[in-house]
Order: sequence, then C-alpha cells, then structure tokens
Amino acid sequence: MSKEAPEVQEQGDRPSTVTLAFHRDFVREVKLKEAREDGRDSFFVATMPKGHVVDGQDVSGMQLTSNFANPGKQEHNQNMLYIPVLTHTQEGELRPVRLTKDLGEMVEQGDGTRKWEPELGKDGDPLEVVAEVSPYKLRETNYETNQAFEESRAHETTMQIQSKTSSLEDIESEVDVALKKLNEGASFVTPPKVQTQEK
Repeated sequence: MSKEAPEVQEQGDRPSTVTLAFHRDFVREVKLKEAREDGRDSFFVATMPKGHVVDGQDVSGMQLTSNFANPGKQEHNQNMLYIPVLTHTQEGELRPVRLTKDLGEMVEQGDGTRKWEPELGKDGDPLEVVAEVSPYKLRETNYETNQAFEESRAHETTMQIQSKTSSLEDIESEVDVALKKLNEGASFVTPPKVQTQEK
C-alpha cells in the first residue's frame, strides 16, 4: 500500500518537506482508472483524526492527498504511514497545505443500506469545505495528537492489565474461601483397624 517518497531536499536552513504520521486506519489508497504519464496508478488520501486543531480551526475529518505514503520500518510503528508534505514553493514562499472535506450526508436507502449523498452546488458539482493551513503548524498538531493517542492507549492497556490482575485476585480469594468452608465442614473418620488371623 506504500510508495517511497523521494529524499528530502533542503532549501537553505529550512527543510522543503515536513512529515505527517497517520495510523493506517486513517489512510486509504485510491486507484486510478488509467496510469498517469509518470507511471503512478494511485494516490493516497489521509483523514485528519479527531483533535487536529490548527490556529484555532478544527480540521478533524478533513483530508489531504499525497502521491506518497511511507510505512514505518520499526516494530513500534509498523501500523503507521508517513506522508511528506511540501513546505515551500520553488520561489521560496511558504506553501500552505490544502485540506478538504466533502459536504453531504449518509442517506437511508430502500434496501436498508446507507449511501453517501453529496451536497451539490448551483452548477451541480459536489460542494466541499477547503482549508489552507501552515505545514509546520499542521505537523505540530499532528505530533501532539499522536502523542495524546499513544498516552491514551498506554493508559488503557494499563487499566486492562490492572483489571485482569484484580479479577485473578478475586478468583484466588473465592477459591481460598471455598477450600476453607470445605475443610470446616469435612468430617474425618478414623478407619477401623484390620485384624489379621494367623493360620
């Protein structure tokens, strides 16, 4: 599902790209009907997870497109995809990241299924919300959101372990009580001696 991005080039003392990290669940590959002139036959769409706020603007649910999505190569980040984003134009000016979100709603169909119905403009084309944000500030909120997610997941894992430990302790306690009751209610009868007769 991934394609390697070209090496990062630098412009003076600033990098020409920043990298955004997304869990695989938030990135999908879109196949093209025909390959482009450069040979690419697909592109990637990444959706901003909940909590992405840039300059006070909530861009959660908005999407960006990219020709590249590089997989994590370490054990701890194998479920992550890394998308490079250009920071400057060839003229050296800051290049904003364009995020979009289609307008519409899921509509119940006659067969019980739900289908996305886009909201159309006067010209009949689907409407969308567009936001242009600083690549550096988007990277910052992307990093903060991922950090918060990791901390939340670590806390959840800890709580699950504590819950399992507590459940095990409860079981052990119940077993101890059952054994104690069994011992208290048991009657011990001394078996009679067996007499043997000499022949």
